[in-house]
Amino acid sequence: MLFKQISIAVSIVGLVLAASACSKTEGRMTDYSELGYTECSSSDDCLPFSYCRMTDDGGDSGLCWADCRNVEDCRAISSELICKDFACVDPDTLVDGDADAEDDSGGECVPGTETNLSCLYIAPEACEGQGWVSNCADRYCYDNGFRYACQKVGEGECTTREPCEGKCVDMCVVDLIEGDETAADGDDPSDGEVAAGEASAWTGVWGIIFTTAARTTGLPLVPHQDTVSIHHSLVRVSQDGDDVVFLSNLCLLEMHNFKDDKVYAIGEDLAQMVVPDAYYQNLGMLKHVLKDAPALESGVEFETERWWEVRGAEIDDPTCTVKDYEQEDVCGSDLPDRAAFEGGDERVWDMDYDGFPGQTTRMVGLLPGDVYSDQRWSSRLVGTVADADHLYGVVPNTNRQYQLGASDPVLLYDTITAIHPEQSRSYFRLLRMSDNATCEDVMEQAHTPGSWLEFTVHVDDRTEP
Repeated sequence: MLFKQISIAVSIVGLVLAASACSKTEGRMTDYSELGYTECSSSDDCLPFSYCRMTDDGGDSGLCWADCRNVEDCRAISSELICKDFACVDPDTLVDGDADAEDDSGGECVPGTETNLSCLYIAPEACEGQGWVSNCADRYCYDNGFRYACQKVGEGECTTREPCEGKCVDMCVVDLIEGDETAADGDDPSDGEVAAGEASAWTGVWGIIFTTAARTTGLPLVPHQDTVSIHHSLVRVSQDGDDVVFLSNLCLLEMHNFKDDKVYAIGEDLAQMVVPDAYYQNLGMLKHVLKDAPALESGVEFETERWWEVRGAEIDDPTCTVKDYEQEDVCGSDLPDRAAFEGGDERVWDMDYDGFPGQTTRMVGLLPGDVYSDQRWSSRLVGTVADADHLYGVVPNTNRQYQLGASDPVLLYDTITAIHPEQSRSYFRLLRMSDNATCEDVMEQAHTPGSWLEFTVHVDDRTEP
């Protein structure tokens, strides 16, 4: 009955508005510049988060525009479109690199051929200074597959805070031997160590669903809030001697509130946190190392080393002594809190390049607005081999986060975030894919009912392929 009453009320309001609609519109058309759009002559004017959309009159100018950040944005238009350079396009119309160069080579792929895809180039030493892998800039190209790499084309020192303009180049093959990260800069891509043994069976390109569940206390109105972060990533599993390296490139990150086994869609709960595209598109890649890889056989158990990551700040030593599922104990360097930031701590930086400190998340619902924070986070994979193409397990992780500021002071609280006590809610599943798989392929699997990469509440909900 309540639903019917609401529907009737909305209908009546609609009739009133229709009856009072204006029959004449006066005034001038709004200029695009008044709405915040920037004029451009090429996509270079719009880096790093949009492209130049030319005007319909055939002129040589346009406006900086963004149709999409990932393939999910294009699905609302057509399931046949993909997201390339922030535009929804038909993949059949794309041509990578210089057509003349392809003709000269007899149609064969030429390693290092420049594509029409832009990236933010960061020098390897700057990547390592943030605690990332040395080829961190390649993350902007890896959405399209691990055969691509980011190459510098702009000027500058190319630091994390001031990256240079770059272009994705096609390396034609996916390197599955460690030591190949700098191949786009002209180094020999065969300097990694190849060893016979169990490790080679693990190598290839995989898709992963990777979830972390947390419980936050100190919020108003509720004793605590449970949330789950759902990561879908493209993973290159490479060999380093007897070891195996899982390098994860994030395709999509979503955050949802939950209560018991009910997971709320965005808009269903009173207040929820949303992860903007710029947040997860500028995260570092995860690198989990499996030492002395065992045989890739059903029932075999494995554990990777822990990977540490700092978001929104740059510190000398991100590592801490820690036990699984517990907060850090003694850390190499402290993470800047709000008092340190307000005191001028220069280690805080705008990691998502949106003009605000740290990284920005967005609150929707009763208390809308943006929150700026930094974070020290770690994880490792503790899993089981289902078969040669399917892995699963839990994700022992740690999380330390400080709110640095907000668009509205009412959003600032002294909260405490801990790992959720139900360990089965923080899990992973890995699915072997083709070597040329893309983030689009990962997300297609994620949306397929019954798929290994489809979200379930607990890891135990799906452990057999």
